Amino acid sequence: MQTTLPKYKLTELKEGMRVFKDQLSTIYDTWIILYRPKKADMQEDGIIGFIGSETNEKSDALYTDDNIIIPIFNDSTDLEGDIFDEE
Repeated sequence: MQTTLPKYKLTELKEGMRVFKDQLSTIYDTWIILYRPKKADMQEDGIIGFIGSETNEKSDALYTDDNIIIPIFNDSTDLEGDIFDEE
């Protein structure tokens, strides 16, 4: 039996939360940087280390040799589908 994981809203997220990538699939136009210490024994994909509209020095600081980084950005324009210009 497979368990369905809850999908988070942006307002529910906090830095330091352990999450699976799929739980963030309904959050758009926001950078969420997950990190996972290479020596960590955890089931989740990563720990939220940054949440913001643009990356910055804080998000860049997560990129160390000790961390596996998983950047997440779901672009809302992908929801619009194909756009064709009529001539």
